[in-house]
Amino acid sequence: MPKTPKVKSIDLWNCTDEEISTVTFDGEPSCRIGYQYLSASILYALSDLQLEGDPYELPGFDGEGHHILSEMAFHMGLEEDADTVVEMMKYETKGVGKLKEDKLYGEVKILRDFYKSVKGKIDYSGIVEALMFKHLLLGDKLFCGSSAGLYDVLELLIMNICTHAVNSKIPLLPAPRESVVFPLKYREVIMNFMETFYSETFNHNVGLVEFVTET
Repeated sequence: MPKTPKVKSIDLWNCTDEEISTVTFDGEPSCRIGYQYLSASILYALSDLQLEGDPYELPGFDGEGHHILSEMAFHMGLEEDADTVVEMMKYETKGVGKLKEDKLYGEVKILRDFYKSVKGKIDYSGIVEALMFKHLLLGDKLFCGSSAGLYDVLELLIMNICTHAVNSKIPLLPAPRESVVFPLKYREVIMNFMETFYSETFNHNVGLVEFVTET
């Protein structure tokens, strides 16, 4: 029986990306790869369509701050209606706008700086309306209070990765935002399997998001 690796333990479901990057396996650095940002592609695939381009890039809403808000609105729109999403975005960004420097990292810092630069004057409704127009082909799969089977698909994708890792005797942990954490030395093996399984499931290739390449 193979030796079970010692994993530096943290609460993966209640921590930041930077904290997740501290996970080690027998002292070895870890890697985190996930299906984040693929919600739009999967929704299109479930409708026998293929998404072209950046799903969160909206005309008239330029810059990283708007892009983050667009992504936020899209994912909220998987479970909530448009009016609720607008109110949720207002609440979330107002909270981020109050954060202090020592608590900021990554996209949170970008969004906080953007919020301050525009003094909180953000066209939330405009962002949601632009998303609805951009993704008209999704119909009731967006901003209608239903994930339309999306989370079942994401769970299937991650479960297959976990099963493959177990069969290959690769230590691996599921993590938030449809991602997995594993020893860095298995990066190429896991990434190839994830991309292959996705392309076989939906009949088209996709780019995975690598959160942490080395820790």
